[in-house]
Amino acid sequence: PTPAPTALAASMVAVVLGRLPWIADRYLDAALAQARRLDDPREELDATLGRLLVDLMHGRWAAADTRAATFLPQLAIHRNYSLHAVFLGLFGCIDLLSGRVDRCAARCADMVQLGEHEGYLQARGWARNLEASLAILAGEYTAAQGLADEARTILDRRLDPDRLSSRALHAQATRLQGNLDG
Repeated sequence: PTPAPTALAASMVAVVLGRLPWIADRYLDAALAQARRLDDPREELDATLGRLLVDLMHGRWAAADTRAATFLPQLAIHRNYSLHAVFLGLFGCIDLLSGRVDRCAARCADMVQLGEHEGYLQARGWARNLEASLAILAGEYTAAQGLADEARTILDRRLDPDRLSSRALHAQATRLQGNLDG
């Protein structure tokens, strides 16, 4: 029988089981092996997406950096702009969490450019969320509020679940600015 594409499902299972990295890694290894048997670049990207999410959960920054160097060029060739934006956003989160704010800002700029070039507005919303986080870290609470508001406007229009993070970022910036209790 012909192998079926299963990388996205395996990635989802791996993320759910992310607290058990040894099990998640087994699912992801199997998904990657299956993608290679299929010789399907999209399957390989889907398997890598799960691996990246598990890396993010466990602070595996060096592994994520290696994946960024390997798969960002492949994403550009594959021309799947939504998946490209997801990867840029995840790499941006990893950069933010590992203290590489300049790199995170560069990923945000890449997401905005990708969104504008390809008409994928959601990428701009995700970028604004990350930029709001950077502004909060820099103590620029008013800027963070504006960025979070822009993200929320974009993501609300798209009914994106990330609009909740925009609201949370706005509330956090407002609280830190001293305009909101708790």
